[in-house]
Amino acid sequence: MKNKRSMTIILLSALGFASIGTACQGVETQAIESYQFHSTKPSFQYVRMAIPSHTFSIDSNEVEEITEVSTQSVEKPTETPREEPPAAEPVDHKEDEVETVTIGDYTYHRILDEKFTSHIAIAEKHGANLYGIPESDGFMIYHEAEGILLSMSTGAAVADVEHVEVLIDYFSTEDWTEYTGLVENIKHVLETGEEVNVDLGDYVGYFISLDNGKIVVFW
Repeated sequence: MKNKRSMTIILLSALGFASIGTACQGVETQAIESYQFHSTKPSFQYVRMAIPSHTFSIDSNEVEEITEVSTQSVEKPTETPREEPPAAEPVDHKEDEVETVTIGDYTYHRILDEKFTSHIAIAEKHGANLYGIPESDGFMIYHEAEGILLSMSTGAAVADVEHVEVLIDYFSTEDWTEYTGLVENIKHVLETGEEVNVDLGDYVGYFISLDNGKIVVFW
């Protein structure tokens, strides 16, 4: 019995040591692995970072919309046909032509301006027309058959004796009312041939004479 007990103690002791050894061996193994893990030098390999997929995600609706816009054909604006301007009507230049009469070196143009209504009326009374030299103060009442009936300029008027009535009509208008006795003195000079010089004051006056078959009046 004593021997069996001794053997039992020995076996238990052996098992205990074995367990302890195994346990120690496990601890040692873990310690070695821990040492290896912590003592391993870091490698310098590049690590590819994973980028979240949603960072560059595109909405499929937006893609469709952009595709539709980019593929849409642009229509060129239709050009409206230009309307041709109406053809110009032929102008009758005869209406624009001025009736003229040339006497010596001077060309007279017929006057129809309303400013000369009284002068035109006198000319028409004697079957003639009123003419003037452009850009000047020279005028005349001209008859196609009889020629010049009356010549006028600033401060002077001349008429042949046979056309004295035109001269009298010219000075009979109300424009000459301040020249008292002018018409009567024209008749006097025509009858007598005497010169008449009248001073009415305030720089108003006139001089009438008969010269080579013409009645000349200055004022």
